[in-house]
Amino acid sequence: SSLYIIFFIILNFYLSSYISDYSRDFSNYSDWFDQIYYSGFWENITGKDPGFKTLVSFIQLFLGNNYAYIYFIYMMLIFFFKYKFSREVFSGISLLIFFWIVFCSTFVLYEITQIRVGLAIAFASYIIIISIYNKPSFWTWSLLLLSYFFHQSISILLICYLVLIIFNKQLINRFFIIGMLLLGLFVNVFFQDKLSDFIGFYLMSNERAENYLNGVENLSKISLFSFFFLSKIIIIAFLLFYWEFLSKAKRAIVFLSALGCFFYMVFMFNGVFAVRVSELFILFSLACFVFPLELKVINKDLKYLWLFILFILGGVFLYSSSKILLDYAI
Repeated sequence: SSLYIIFFIILNFYLSSYISDYSRDFSNYSDWFDQIYYSGFWENITGKDPGFKTLVSFIQLFLGNNYAYIYFIYMMLIFFFKYKFSREVFSGISLLIFFWIVFCSTFVLYEITQIRVGLAIAFASYIIIISIYNKPSFWTWSLLLLSYFFHQSISILLICYLVLIIFNKQLINRFFIIGMLLLGLFVNVFFQDKLSDFIGFYLMSNERAENYLNGVENLSKISLFSFFFLSKIIIIAFLLFYWEFLSKAKRAIVFLSALGCFFYMVFMFNGVFAVRVSELFILFSLACFVFPLELKVINKDLKYLWLFILFILGGVFLYSSSKILLDYAI
């Protein structure tokens, strides 16, 4: 893990130094950084994503409005909380392969591009995983509330976690998870148009949601046959088959992954909505891919085979995300 940390410090330092060449969102963020730098304290602690603005203004207070420094600190914070999440769930070879698929799947998405929601997801996921393996406390809820101020979309993850805490015994059940996924499929097949009209009507006054609903962000049409979605469904089905061999904490993680798939199906009428909401659960979904390596009932040879498949799968994710990054840089 020490080599992993050193590697990321060097990589983050290099990319933050040339961030204008690699981040598709750089022009938007640079304008925002300038606005924050010349705004007063009250303006920065109110309005859109005050946690993000406050943190940026704090960095600017000591280092000035240097985009490279701001990006580097943000990238290291996102890395830190993903690293802490990983250490809470895995150890040994499982930890290393989880590092690999998390890096391949999320580095370009979070550390380089969507840094606000990237930090919110990494931070909230880490706090949730701590309370899953331990008991939630006052500080748990306080820190989760803090994550909301970095990006409002994280409220969906927080509400889902609150429901999970209240109805733990009813929800952490493989038959409920199967039913939830079937319900998502049913809604996807029969109610997409009605749901689109309903959500469009109630969110039309929300500027950020309206941008997504109107297709401001370019995203190719998605389907139930997307590779990542099908992969998540297959691994969830596999873990449901071995449900009795999973700990309570791992069952909770499987539920959260299935919840991300449920939202993906339900919101498929709008590609951005579907992907953005399902991404909130991405660290839990990726953790599920590694769980088979820790099942004692699985043959060692099959575990080695799965380890190799995960390495290849990570390479596929890395190639896909790097191609987007390099195409933009060119």
